[in-house]
Amino acid sequence: MSEFYKVVRKVPKLPYFYNTLEHFPNAIFFEDHYILDIETTGLNNCRDIIICLGLLDLKKSIATIWFLENPRKHEKFYKFCRSVVISLMQQGKKIWAYNSLFEETFLRIKGINDLMLYWHGGRAKMDYCYQDIVIHLKNSKILPENIKKQLEEFLKGFNDNDIISGNDVPKLYFYDWLIYGNNEAKMKIINHNYCDLVKEALILYFIALSFTEAMRYLLERFNYYPRIMNKIFRELF
Repeated sequence: MSEFYKVVRKVPKLPYFYNTLEHFPNAIFFEDHYILDIETTGLNNCRDIIICLGLLDLKKSIATIWFLENPRKHEKFYKFCRSVVISLMQQGKKIWAYNSLFEETFLRIKGINDLMLYWHGGRAKMDYCYQDIVIHLKNSKILPENIKKQLEEFLKGFNDNDIISGNDVPKLYFYDWLIYGNNEAKMKIINHNYCDLVKEALILYFIALSFTEAMRYLLERFNYYPRIMNKIFRELF
């Protein structure tokens, strides 16, 4: 049993887990995929510390979040976070994070897949992801209209529920939580982490959907798609 504060949330059976490709050779199931997100007191891994670790198991639709209540235990928490992620990787699980270099630097772990790279091809803030997902959703040629509508409604409510940004986390932790013991501040940080996990899961889904739509188009138009696309798809998903 972990000595750190732990929250387990069942992610609703959302339409983004709807298998649009059940009759396609390269169906997406995300059997061994996890979304990883951490909250820290800043951007300097030599000075700042990890205060929150979140993992979303896409197969079970369960998010598990650990929170560091006592900063004096930050070294033990760092070792705990690192061991949890390394254990999953050793089991052959595929770990994804948005701007994975951040997680890799703080956890001192290599091999985390970068959602930002495949989604934007470069640097872009998570704050812009909601609008990108909605646009991509509306343009999808695979998703049925009722699924698109359900997703859009969910995204709007979900995005409104995340009332803080990553920039707010250090102040909430140091000022509201450590000085005043405000439990609401702790839960805001945990909720923010949870919201980011689900948003990142949506990004992963749409990355897979983009690959599939391209392959489907080539297959229907030319009865062919490049082997390299199939290889990349299988390696990622």
